[in-house]
Amino acid sequence: MIEINLLPGSTKRGGKRKAVGRSKSAGATAPRLPAFDRHKAMVAGGWVLGIAIVAWLHFSMNGRLETLRTDHEAAVRDSTRFAIQRAQGDSLMAQEQAISQKLQVIQEIDAGRYVWPHIMDEVSRSLPPFVWVINMNEAFSEAGIPRVRIEGRAGNYFALGRYIEDLEASPFLRQVRLISSAQVEENERTVLTFIMEAGYEEPAPDMIQTVPLFGAAEGEN
Repeated sequence: MIEINLLPGSTKRGGKRKAVGRSKSAGATAPRLPAFDRHKAMVAGGWVLGIAIVAWLHFSMNGRLETLRTDHEAAVRDSTRFAIQRAQGDSLMAQEQAISQKLQVIQEIDAGRYVWPHIMDEVSRSLPPFVWVINMNEAFSEAGIPRVRIEGRAGNYFALGRYIEDLEASPFLRQVRLISSAQVEENERTVLTFIMEAGYEEPAPDMIQTVPLFGAAEGEN
């Protein structure tokens, strides 16, 4: 027996129901998550850690560079200050050395100007009785050390010998030598004329008492 569906679209609606039914049954299944990839996770973590380390190194190096820059500027300032102080010290030392040299020259001149006063004082102080000096002058100089020639009269040879001994004992005279002596008549009496020479010498430090050239000024300070 043949059946004819006279209602149009009935077959299509049935088909739609079946399709909807199938779609609902298919949607009931849960979606599946992708599998965990450990290798990719390690790579991503490494990149994150590397970026963090690079950032830390960057900030750390910036801090160290700033500290080094500050230390360098301080060292340059200290070096400049020390250079100025050293230049001032060198200048003061040069001035002190120049002043010391001038003082040494002054002291040498000051010491030299008392040579002849010392000689004259010794020649006069050592005179014994019956001996007198009539002339005294510089005979010659050996390496800047003067020698003196003494001319005089003596009452006898004993007095003349004592005078020579006293001159030789002086801390300022050395090598006292009798050049000549003779008996002459003067004012109706017989006397000895003599000529002698003596050299000057620096006395030992413990033989004389000296005073510094600027001792008073130093004592006041």
